[in-house]
Amino acid sequence: MRNFASGLIVALVAMVAIGAAPAMAQSGNQAYLQKSFYASDFGQWSIPSQQANSFQWSPSSICLVPAGPSALSFYAFKTSAPYAPVEILDANPIYNEVLTPTGATVNGTYCNITISAVNQHYSFKVISATGGLQEALNNISSSNSFPAVVYLDRNWYTLASSIIGQTPASIIAAATGNAEVTLVDTTSNPWAYFTWDSTAAKYKPIGGNVAGNQQAVVAATAGAGTSPTIATSGSGQVQIVDLTTGTSTATGTTFTLTYRNLTGGVISGTYTSGLTVTGPIGSQVCLSGFNDSSTATAIVPLTSINTIAGSTALINITQGTGATAAPTSASAATTGCGITNPATTVSGTATISTVLGASGSFAYAPTCSIYSIGANTPAGTVTVATTYSAPTVTATVSVATTALTASTAYQFRVECK
Repeated sequence: MRNFASGLIVALVAMVAIGAAPAMAQSGNQAYLQKSFYASDFGQWSIPSQQANSFQWSPSSICLVPAGPSALSFYAFKTSAPYAPVEILDANPIYNEVLTPTGATVNGTYCNITISAVNQHYSFKVISATGGLQEALNNISSSNSFPAVVYLDRNWYTLASSIIGQTPASIIAAATGNAEVTLVDTTSNPWAYFTWDSTAAKYKPIGGNVAGNQQAVVAATAGAGTSPTIATSGSGQVQIVDLTTGTSTATGTTFTLTYRNLTGGVISGTYTSGLTVTGPIGSQVCLSGFNDSSTATAIVPLTSINTIAGSTALINITQGTGATAAPTSASAATTGCGITNPATTVSGTATISTVLGASGSFAYAPTCSIYSIGANTPAGTVTVATTYSAPTVTATVSVATTALTASTAYQFRVECK
């Protein structure tokens, strides 16, 4: 009996240990790195002020905040770049503002952030200005041996939509991440995925830079030889090109894929002048009725009380269609554009500076790669050129190879995203 009892105790201890393991939340700095995180878990912290106009707290444990299921806890302020933007929630909401620290300190005595506040703050609290997205990214090692996932759920969208002067889209666009972290938007059906584009230094939607399911027009060029036969199938994201070379093949461009007939829209812009506004910093004005792009809309936030500074970036842009020239003016209102924090009043016509590109999901030039299909896909290089000729945008994907064997069938798989 004693042996049985001892064995039972050992078994129970083992079962407790095994059962307890899943309940142990993992942080971003551990031997076995976590594979998935929820951004909203990193965006629910709040640190109250200890004295007027001071962004230093003591003891430093005040800055050690919980992260829900994604991590046991983390320091709200990273001590090296990239620094996560913060929102200062003042006792008087008219003085709320969003700022990005230029430095931070965490030691055994205190923690602080270095920021240049526009307003005086006598009683306030500091929260995340990214809904926890940048904080989550900052807590994931860029040296992971496998990709990690950060989920953007409805809780994150609620947090992100409450930040003055920001939208979920603008927060994603401004986030600093790395190629080992993928963002997954769980509020859409099907889910939307964002991967890090190291060239553009921003997250871009997978499949978001090609024209939906538009099948490209394929054309053989000199590298395919004389009188080749060529065909393509697939969608905007994945094209399968079947090529049987002709005679006199050459080294260089073998074929091109062309995505075209995309109506122009506004992809970026800034406010210049023209509006008289009243309202707190961070409140918003809706711009619509763009000349040369009547279906475009955008939001411009107040940069200080009753003021929109020149060169303020337009956010939450709905690109519109049919533009024949970059719009230079727009109507303004305190409603529309999905505004959640409207300015009090606005009058006048906005003078703006805008950049045109393709409408819809073709906001950026696609990034394309060539992949092997079977044994008969030669090595190749891919280049992409995007041109705008009012009112359409054309993206031409060129595939260059070494000299191919004449009168031989080849198959290429080109993926664009």
